[in-house]
Amino acid sequence: MRGSSVVQRMVLREWSWVALRLLAEGGVASVWLVGPQDDPSVRYALKTLRFPFDADDEIIAMFCDEIRMMERLQHPHLASYVAGCEDPAAPYLLMEYVQGCDLGVLLQETQQRGVRWPAQAAVCVGIQVLRALCYLHQAEVSEGKKISVVHRDLSPPNLLVSTAGWVKVADLGIAVSDVILRQTAWDSLRGRFAYLSPEAACGRPVEPRSDLFSWGLVMWEMLMGRRLFAGMSPEQILERLPVLQMPPMVGVDLPWREEVEPILERVLEPSLEARAESAEVVLGELEALAQQAEEEGEAFLRTWVAQIERERGADVAVD
Repeated sequence: MRGSSVVQRMVLREWSWVALRLLAEGGVASVWLVGPQDDPSVRYALKTLRFPFDADDEIIAMFCDEIRMMERLQHPHLASYVAGCEDPAAPYLLMEYVQGCDLGVLLQETQQRGVRWPAQAAVCVGIQVLRALCYLHQAEVSEGKKISVVHRDLSPPNLLVSTAGWVKVADLGIAVSDVILRQTAWDSLRGRFAYLSPEAACGRPVEPRSDLFSWGLVMWEMLMGRRLFAGMSPEQILERLPVLQMPPMVGVDLPWREEVEPILERVLEPSLEARAESAEVVLGELEALAQQAEEEGEAFLRTWVAQIERERGADVAVD
C-alpha cells in the first residue's frame, strides 16, 4: 500500500477492507479506492491527509470542516458522504465511489483526439452542475435551517462523470459557508487558478456568484474545446480578469449558440454587480434545453467515458 497513511491503514483494519488502488493524490490529501477483497460490488473512496500535512493544525481544521460539511449535504449531483471522523488525531472521509472519470480527463482525452464536443453534451454537464450549485447555495441542513455553501474550486477535475453520463460535484476541501467562514490569506488563493472568479483570484471574499463565474469558464471550455485562459500564467490571468470580455462562441451550432452565448456573457461578467444573479436563475434559463441536452449529451458522455475506461484498463474517480 505505497504512500498510504497511518489513518488509512487504521480504517482498513477496522472494516477488514483492502486498498485497491490510489485514485488521486493532491497537494495535501490522497484518495484510495477501498473495499472488501472478495466483493467488487462494495467500493468506496477513502480520503485522508498526506504526510506532513496530517500534523498541520490549520490543514487538519479545514479537513474536519470538509467532513462536517459533507455529512450535512445530500444531493443527486454531489459525491455522497458515507462516513467520516473529525478527530484531529485521525480524520478521514469515506465517500461514494463514482465509476467513470473526472471532467478534466474527459476533456483532455477528447481534445487530444480532435473531438469537438456537441453543444448538447456541454449543456448536459452544465445543467447537472447548476443543479448541484443551486442546492449548495441554498442548502437545508436541518428542518428550517439553511446554509449557503460556496464551493470555491469548481473546475473540471472536481466534476465526476459516471459511466451512465451522470455528473457529480466533488471536493469541498476549500468550500466556505455560513457556518464555516475561514478565509485566511493562505487558503483564499487555493483552487485551480484558470477557473477562479476575479474576486477569488484577488483574495477577496467570495459568494455564490463566484461559483457561477467558475461554472461559466468550464462551460466555455466544453463548448469551445479549449480553456479561455489557455497558455496564460497566473499573473497574466490576474491582469485579464478585471477587464474580461468573453470571446464570441464561433463554431458552436445554432440554435445552441443563440441560447447559451448570452447566458455565458452574463455569467462571465468580472463585476459581481453585473454578473448573472444566481445559479437558480441561470438554470431556469437553460431548463428549456434540458430534455434534448440530457438525452443526446448523456449518450456522448457514456460513449467516451466507457472508451477511456477500456483504454486505461481501470476506473478513474476522485481527484
